[in-house]
Amino acid sequence: ENVEKEAINALNELKKYRDNGLVRQKLKELKEVAQSDKNILPIMIETVESYATIQEICDILRDVFGEYQSPKTI
Repeated sequence: ENVEKEAINALNELKKYRDNGLVRQKLKELKEVAQSDKNILPIMIETVESYATIQEICDILRDVFGEYQSPKTI
């Protein structure tokens, strides 16, 4: 429980002091590249370096690529 609170506090501090405009721009660029046939790795690195969170990045990728659905078998 204490570890969870510390992680939440650290995340809130990060979001408070990062350049949120830059994060939004990099997430937008990530989405554009993910929707194209371009290499996603360079913009992924830039997005991480802008201090976007894993959740923010995964939300973009889920939006573009969807989520894995296991085949339904009977």
